[in-house]
Amino acid sequence: MTAPSHEDKPQESEKPPPKRGNLVLPILITCLVILAGLYSPWILFISFALLPSLLIRTIDKSHKRALSFSVTGLNVTGLMLALQHSYNTYGPSPRPGMLFEDWINWVLPFGLAWMGVLFFMAFPVFFATVSEIVLQRKERRLKAQQNLLLKSWGTQLRQRIAGPPEEDKDKTKSAKD
Repeated sequence: MTAPSHEDKPQESEKPPPKRGNLVLPILITCLVILAGLYSPWILFISFALLPSLLIRTIDKSHKRALSFSVTGLNVTGLMLALQHSYNTYGPSPRPGMLFEDWINWVLPFGLAWMGVLFFMAFPVFFATVSEIVLQRKERRLKAQQNLLLKSWGTQLRQRIAGPPEEDKDKTKSAKD
């Protein structure tokens, strides 16, 4: 085998420059959201209320994304409740400031998003505890049923379960020798 030559390796000057994020698209989207908010406060309110879902979606890198699933589900539920409250309170065309001044519009989506985080952290512990309790109850029920069977069938069953007594085992061993 020959040693690899230095010609196979790319030179420092030949390496492509590191890619930088393109900032044009996020800036354009931000401008469009602000403009849409000036003309429709509902769009601006929805975009701000869904920020927890967007943040968790970018943070959660797990395989099944359970955290983003629970947070997004409850965040959207809170948003729908806030939209219903705002529509019933302010009508179909509120001033932009009206939606942002009402504390209920912020507590519902952000509070339910936080509840999604708490559910994500608490449910595995809760289900493990419930499963342990159920298994303990089944084990107690099985032992009670075993004791009942032992009482009704007598000592013959107990001997079969426990095996032959120690003195019988010694007799069988000496007879074999």
